[in-house]
Amino acid sequence: MMVRMSTLRPSILLVMCTIRLSAIAQFNSADNLICPQCPFPLAVDLDHDGDTDLVFTDNFYITWMVGHGDGTFEPQQLLVENVHHLSIDLAGDADGDGDVDLVGASRADQGFDSTVAIIRHTDTGFEEVDIDHLPGCTHPPDHFADLDNDGDLDLLTLQGPGINLWYRNMGGGIYSRVPISDWCMNADFGPCVPIDIDNDGDKDL
Repeated sequence: MMVRMSTLRPSILLVMCTIRLSAIAQFNSADNLICPQCPFPLAVDLDHDGDTDLVFTDNFYITWMVGHGDGTFEPQQLLVENVHHLSIDLAGDADGDGDVDLVGASRADQGFDSTVAIIRHTDTGFEEVDIDHLPGCTHPPDHFADLDNDGDLDLLTLQGPGINLWYRNMGGGIYSRVPISDWCMNADFGPCVPIDIDNDGDKDL
């Protein structure tokens, strides 16, 4: 399971244990300091061991903490240098090899170069593979969905002035831009959610 959180603001990361009161889950006070001064994490099982790990992204490095499954974590480790200052809001198998990859984009509204990229999980570690250069991008991809019903996971939703598109998965970690027709005049596009709203077997937005 992947839980998406903001990757930009520094924070103190804590674990809050749940207790049950009647039929409603309640949270007690924060009691487990994990990582002081870390960015907000992406929570995902990155190493396929059944436990949730934490991925952190700042403007220079992408790091992670291996989870033990009991609310404790290994010390922070480097995944890759964040060469293009990516913001990462999405994790999943982007290249069809069975491993969990990371997908992100650098944000033009923060002064960066709007590169869209996959951090591929390979047999020897992680490596950045650039998908596109998208001037004006202000929000990285945040959904995988099979938008063309070919069995591969495509990428949605990038945002920015005049950016109405998704990326078709061509296989092997290669993606191709596909425009989305405007349906709402005089309004910014997105965010949008893929869902089969008319029950015809394909994804709508």
